[in-house]
Amino acid sequence: MHPSEQARLEAAFGYSGADILRNRAGKLSDAQAAKIRTERYQLFYYVIGALALIGILTLFSFRPNGDEMIAILIGLGIPAGVAYWLMIRPVEQVLRAGEVQRRRGQVYLSVPGMGYMTFNPPAPEDKLAQALQAYGWANRPGMYMLLIDDVLCRLTLQQHEALVPGLYTVYYVPKLNQIVAVEAE
Repeated sequence: MHPSEQARLEAAFGYSGADILRNRAGKLSDAQAAKIRTERYQLFYYVIGALALIGILTLFSFRPNGDEMIAILIGLGIPAGVAYWLMIRPVEQVLRAGEVQRRRGQVYLSVPGMGYMTFNPPAPEDKLAQALQAYGWANRPGMYMLLIDDVLCRLTLQQHEALVPGLYTVYYVPKLNQIVAVEAE
């Protein structure tokens, strides 16, 4: 592995040498946990902001009395609680465990604009089917995807461009299928 290639991967995936040492031991570093928490909470805050906006618009549209105000608060509080239960609680459970898994092998990268789940090089159908089944309903596939062994993960554009089809070691957080580090072989 060329040092500049590894530096490019570190920049794209946002990890350091200390992080990769923890990942090799099967553990998530504190910096990586903080990054995942920030990313996942950001989406939760958007949902809460949208609910708050709905509440404010409702209050401006009519003057609710006491009973109506309680109904509005309950009507907004329940979706906020469900959003927390579905979006934040699972993330906190996974981060508390602090586990990182490793997959070593051929990386297959999605080809944007070439249809649903088209990979370069072409991914074996059995691996793709197994990965899609394990990927789960809560994690929808995106435009930039990485398949390695039986694991399917979303990528950002920067991460996708930093990789070329080849042999890698990929460290990821199980259940979230979020890549935290990549090493070129």
